[in-house]
Amino acid sequence: MNYVSCQQLREKMAELIPEDAQIETVLELGAGTADGALALARRFPQSTFHVTD
Repeated sequence: MNYVSCQQLREKMAELIPEDAQIETVLELGAGTADGALALARRFPQSTFHVTD
């Protein structure tokens, strides 16, 4: 059985977005630890992020 951590899942989900996507702003609501936004920020560092819990 293969186990995947929540962080690995977030990273894999971010990889589903093409790298050439023109993402200007990311809004994450109910972010908790903001791991999802951080995964996206690593992939799209030029984007602006607004995160709230």
